[in-house]
Amino acid sequence: MREGSTVGTWETRLRHEPVGRIVGGRYRVLQVLNKGPTVETALAQDLNDGNRVTLQTVPAAALAPGATLRLEHEAETLRRTRLPSGARVLDWGRDDGVVFLVTSYIPGATLASRLQQGPLSVSETLIVGRALLS
Repeated sequence: MREGSTVGTWETRLRHEPVGRIVGGRYRVLQVLNKGPTVETALAQDLNDGNRVTLQTVPAAALAPGATLRLEHEAETLRRTRLPSGARVLDWGRDDGVVFLVTSYIPGATLASRLQQGPLSVSETLIVGRALLS
């Protein structure tokens, strides 16, 4: 885990500079992909290697201390795991009151957005099922 610090509060940066802000001293937000009540998912660029990554952030105040510790433990366990399909956990940490998780970026539509268009065909269902089981 790494801890960083940036100027200003998370709430101020989220309201005024969601795109362009740097989280963890390393990840620059390029585009907000999804924003829920507490969790924000964004496409970001790793400033160390230039790769695009998926960055999920949640205000630390929204998590109970025990939940934060469990998330950190699970993130570290998943970071060490190399699964053949799906996004890999690359990094995690805390930065200026925010807990963040960085995973590899997989371009394309999310399953949720695809399901909004209607049910999956049999072949699409098989593709998703194989990916989940591999």
